[in-house]
Parts: sequence; structure tokens; C-alpha cells
Amino acid sequence: MSETTNLKLKKHDNVETNTNEFDVEEYLNGNWDKVDEAHGEQNTKIETNSTEIETLKAENKRLQQENLDFKNTLPSGVENGESVTLEDSADMTFKKLQISGNTWQETSDDMPSAEFISTIKSCKDSIDFTICNKNLYNRETCTENKAITWKTGLLINEEKSITTDYIRVHANQKIVQNYKSQIFFYDKNKTCLGFLKTNGEMENIGSVLVGGVTDKYKIPDNSSIYYVRLGFRSNSNENIDMLSAKIKVEENNIATNYEEHKEQNITFPLKQRLHTGDYLAEDEIHHVRKEIELDGVTNGLKINTVVKHTNDIYYCTVVFSKTAINASKAYCSHFKNSNKVGVETGNCYITGGGGVLVLVLEDQTITTASQANNWLAQQKANGTPVTVNYLLAVEELEEYSTEQKEAYNKLMQARSYKEKTHIYSIDPISPVFDVEYCKDLELFINSKLNAAAVAETEE
Repeated sequence: MSETTNLKLKKHDNVETNTNEFDVEEYLNGNWDKVDEAHGEQNTKIETNSTEIETLKAENKRLQQENLDFKNTLPSGVENGESVTLEDSADMTFKKLQISGNTWQETSDDMPSAEFISTIKSCKDSIDFTICNKNLYNRETCTENKAITWKTGLLINEEKSITTDYIRVHANQKIVQNYKSQIFFYDKNKTCLGFLKTNGEMENIGSVLVGGVTDKYKIPDNSSIYYVRLGFRSNSNENIDMLSAKIKVEENNIATNYEEHKEQNITFPLKQRLHTGDYLAEDEIHHVRKEIELDGVTNGLKINTVVKHTNDIYYCTVVFSKTAINASKAYCSHFKNSNKVGVETGNCYITGGGGVLVLVLEDQTITTASQANNWLAQQKANGTPVTVNYLLAVEELEEYSTEQKEAYNKLMQARSYKEKTHIYSIDPISPVFDVEYCKDLELFINSKLNAAAVAETEE
């Protein structure tokens, strides 16, 4: 006879002591009693743990509410834009951080048109953005032992020098650094536009001139500038090894104390493009715009009629499958939109209570729906489909996937930094940030005291 290790259940497993007799009370009933007793103890532990878990959940909920109540008592600030700087933020989670889409299209006198097609660009695949403190210099993304050539904007080998990655900036932004650097400017496609000259102006790339190095400057008043790259050269900074230097780059008029770069990187995956006005909500994505590609075949994606206007110009009509807002602005890859009704070649507009798109072809030899749809089909076959992006009369809701919900929850835990916070994206098309944040109490009180002191002096 032997016993099991945990519950001490009796076993008939010894040949020398086993008999043909079986003690029901000891070997059967006794064993079942032990199993039942152990099960009861386990149930008690489970019930105790469940109670403790519920207690912890309730406590966590209480603390979250206290945190929310405390945040609501703090003074707040609001900012909105593709790149946001909070000048007086507290080290706390945001009161509001809403992400909206963005749409961009290159336009000119000749563009868009059937000859000069202009692609409509929006946030796609994912939204990637960064929240960082006042120091814009991220050592981890720099390229070591490299400087930037003045003529081409390309990197060259140079010992003890270091070049930053692309840093998001905007026109007229004032920057101060604790070391001197080269300053090169780039557009949203990361194409080099030029560099900063010693007089503070931008010199176009390819110039025979050599730029200057400085530790204090203003981004030129040029809306095309989207990024800078900074080349911290050893020979411009008393031959210091810039790879080990504690570099600081901040948006300010005067230098402040050094603070190591800190950042939060957030990625939100997209199943559909996020256009201007589309936004992330608590449980779903709200789509206020729709984008379609006309194929000349499918209902809602083909020409329904071609009509001769009183001015003898032929125009085409497309009946939307999803109604637009009447006379609202539409983006189109092959046609200009004047945001008003007008039958002019190369033009497009929305009419018919928002249910009809009018396209006025430049080729006025196309006078039937069949010819017009053949033209649409050929554009698609050429890889340049006629694309239309328009404002919906009724927004569409897209439920979050599990991955998107997790990303949104992470987004809601994001926080600002004490004193100054930057929020920006280096995606080709940046989302729009709508932010409400808690102001730092110390900075808030000091600003009020300073304002009062100034007021007394003026009196």
C-alpha cells in the first residue's frame, strides 16, 4: 500500500502486502472524501481571489476617477494642427487627444487636368506619430560619423560628426541649440530644398555657395519646408567628438537647461484611408469623406449621361452610390473643382442635391456616355484612374479591429511632458491633432504673477 503525494490517496500497489480484500471505507470512500475536501479548499481560494480581484478593480476605477476629477480642476490649454507644440504642459495624460485624417493634392494653373494628373493623397496604412519633450534631438536616430555636403545635401563620411534624422518643423519656428550645426531643409516628400545661409535665408540646393553653421536660427517663411536635418560637425564645435556630446535642440528664443530627449511613439493601423475630417473615436472610426475610382463600368463609378449645355459644351454626369453634400468641395485627380456650379472644360462639381457629380471633359469630341466610359476605362487601364474624393452627406462608421482597439487604448494613455511637449508625425501626409492638455501649475502660477507684476509697473 502507498499514498499519492498531494492528496494522500490510498493505493493498492504493493504486491507483497496486497490481498484479495478491498477495504471500501478506506480505499474508496476515504479517497473520495479527500478529493472533495481538496476541491472545497480550492473553491474557497478561487472565491477569495475573485473577491480580491473585484476589490482591486473597484480601487483602480476609484483612482482613475480621482485622477480624472483632479485633471478637471487643473487649468487647461488647447492646440490644433499637423504639428503641435504645448508651451506650458504638465506631466500628465491628456484631457483630449483626437486624431483626424488629412488630404492633400498638388495644384497649379495646369493641375489637375487630364494632361497633368494630380494624385490625391491621404493618411494610409497607419498613422505614426511622436510625442516628445522639449529636446528635439533624438540621439538614437542619428547617423554617426557623417556630415552633409552643401552642394547636394547628401551625407559624407566625417569622423566625430553626427547628422540627425528628419526633424518636423514649420515656417518661422525659432530654434536654439547648445552646439552649432548645418541646417538643411526638406519638403514633405523629404526632398532637399536647400540650406540655411549665414544671413538666415535659405539657399537652394545645388548652389556653389557654402552655408553657415549656427546655434540659433529661425525657419524661413516657406510653407514647403516640412523637415530639417542638422549636421553637427566636430570642426565647427572646437573639434569636440559630437558622437558623445549631450546635444539639445529646442523651440525657443533663449536656451534653457539641458534635458535628455524623451518620447512616446504611437502607431495606429488603418484598414481604410483617413481623409480630411475623418477621425478616431472611442469605439470606431468616423468617415466623413469617401474616395472612389471611376472605372466606366460599375454603377456609381461610370458616366450615366452626357448632356450638351446651353453654352454648347458637353458635360458628363455620374450618379453617386453614396450621396455627397451638395456643392461641397471635391478633390479629383483629372479635373479642377471650383466648389461651385459652372460648365467649363476641365472642371467638376457636385450638384443634384449631392447625388450627382458633373465632369466636363476637355476633349469635346466625346459626346456620348459610351465614349465617356471608354475614356474612363482607358484611364484605369493606364494606371491613372479618375479618382474623386468627396464629402459624404451621412458619415460612415468603421468598427475597430482588435489591433486597432489596442492601439486606441495606448493612445488614450499618452501623456504630455512638464514644461514643453511636441506632437508631430513624419508620415508623408500628417494627421491633424486636436489636443486639450493640463497646464503645469507652477508655470501657470508664475505666468499669472509675472502678468500681475507687469500690470503694476504699467500703472
